[in-house]
Amino acid sequence: MSFITLIADIITVTATLFVLLDIIGLIPIYVSCLKKKSNAVMKDCAEKTTIFSAMILGIFLFFGTTVLNFFSIALADFKIAGGIILLLFGIKFVLGWRVIPVGQRGIHSFAAVPFATPLLVGPGTITTLIIFVSVYGLFIPFIAILINLIIIWFILRHAPAIFRLLGSQGSEVV
Repeated sequence: MSFITLIADIITVTATLFVLLDIIGLIPIYVSCLKKKSNAVMKDCAEKTTIFSAMILGIFLFFGTTVLNFFSIALADFKIAGGIILLLFGIKFVLGWRVIPVGQRGIHSFAAVPFATPLLVGPGTITTLIIFVSVYGLFIPFIAILINLIIIWFILRHAPAIFRLLGSQGSEVV
């Protein structure tokens, strides 16, 4: 494999995971759920979310097919179940119901579930990651995950400023 091919593959996998993780699209949800929290709490939540996302991605990077096989879950079943969960979150959000009661469960719980998973690292990301490992091996997906985790951390740390920059119409579009 040439150096140029390696770089092209890393860019392809990184871009694909970035689109699937959809951190830009989650900024309005993140900010609205934490709007009454202090900057220190928001930064702590950004770090926790990044750590939880790293743990989930790491588990499925190294043990993805093993985990699914252990629980006798097919990739198609996993995608359907994850899609149903995301559909329920979407319905609650559109109807204006409180999607995530942060105050009741605590900030650490919010950072893990539902934000790190299934909203950020959902079934599509996990399935694609497992496929990438089978196609490219461990190295390229690992580098792509590291790049995306840095981007996630940066965006979440600066989410209120990015949200203000996007404005209400930009947030709706995203």
